[in-house]
Amino acid sequence: MSTQTTLMRQEILEIPAAVERLLTDGAEEIAAADARARALNPRYLVSVARGSSDHACAYLKYASELLLRRPMASVGPSVTSIYGADLNAEGA
Repeated sequence: MSTQTTLMRQEILEIPAAVERLLTDGAEEIAAADARARALNPRYLVSVARGSSDHACAYLKYASELLLRRPMASVGPSVTSIYGADLNAEGA
């Protein structure tokens, strides 16, 4: 068995530092996004993302539902870009 650390393992080990940077360096942006979401008072939220960004949106889903008390749905980007569906997200 190889003792070489995989890229995935390296990225996993970077998570605590990345979260710390987000919460410290991004504190103002997070507060501004929170204030904007509360001011807009949407009925629900929609995320549009792929891959690891979609995984990050899963965290955002829980945060928004618990803190803003707004349901959040994930929409596949290809629904519009490839299949041409015009989604009605009025109120989001």
